[in-house]
Amino acid sequence: MRERTDKHFLFVIPAIMLFGALADGWPYGYFQILRWVTCASAVFYMFRSYEKEQSITAYVFGGIAILFNPLLPIHLTRDIWKIIDGVTAIFFIGYGVFYCRTRGG
Repeated sequence: MRERTDKHFLFVIPAIMLFGALADGWPYGYFQILRWVTCASAVFYMFRSYEKEQSITAYVFGGIAILFNPLLPIHLTRDIWKIIDGVTAIFFIGYGVFYCRTRGG
């Protein structure tokens, strides 16, 4: 039962935060937290994908982890970040739904 809760929970939080980042008016601290949450989740799913021999997915999550790395941030314009945030949120949701369906969760 706990495994089921964990896998549903982990992809939802970064997705909600990434969709939230599309709205204007957030303080800079929100985006710092967003980087930590998204990077940590991406690293988790990267290793999980690697263990399941899903190499393409592992590379995508690795790229997301690098892009959202809070220690060496990549500075882009706000408009570019909005596109990246939206695409990344959709990817997290898509992976979570696919993972839950294929694992019976």
